[in-house]
Amino acid sequence: MAKPKYDYDSDYFYQRIRESADRQMQENHIIWDKVIAKDIDLESSVFSAMKSGCYPQWSKEENERRSEQINNVLSRARASVEPEVWRMVLEMGLGKVQAQDITFDKIGDKIQDEQRITVHKLPPNLNALQMWLRHHSQMYRSIESGKLEAEENSDIPTDITHGIDIGKWIEKEVSDDKDA
Repeated sequence: MAKPKYDYDSDYFYQRIRESADRQMQENHIIWDKVIAKDIDLESSVFSAMKSGCYPQWSKEENERRSEQINNVLSRARASVEPEVWRMVLEMGLGKVQAQDITFDKIGDKIQDEQRITVHKLPPNLNALQMWLRHHSQMYRSIESGKLEAEENSDIPTDITHGIDIGKWIEKEVSDDKDA
């Protein structure tokens, strides 16, 4: 049997994965298994099998432990960029993002060297704002799921078979006003 390229339980192996993942997140904001595999000198199918926990040369226990550790390393690399992404989503939602248009003057067949750069703010993006709120606001999630409305209406009886006694209702409302 061939000698493995790494000690798969060593910190060095996982450090190489982390370095490759960090570099990819800084450059592309996405992690590709095939690039990590190339960086650590493995076949992409081998690395994918290791990551998913079905590498045939490892035991079941080794697959579980090592794939969990690989996925944790990749999650930490993604987490380092996540705040920056959410900040950008919020800025788009609030309309604080600036766009830049570059135009060149064309006369006949020639493009002159003169270029005009126009900077303008983009309008608020409600979809981006809604996505940010859905992930960061408990109150927004309650409103969206209807739980907040259900809480507000929880004191209204729904299994009424005889009607409402107006006198008792007025007494209750008056006593509630005195307590407040």
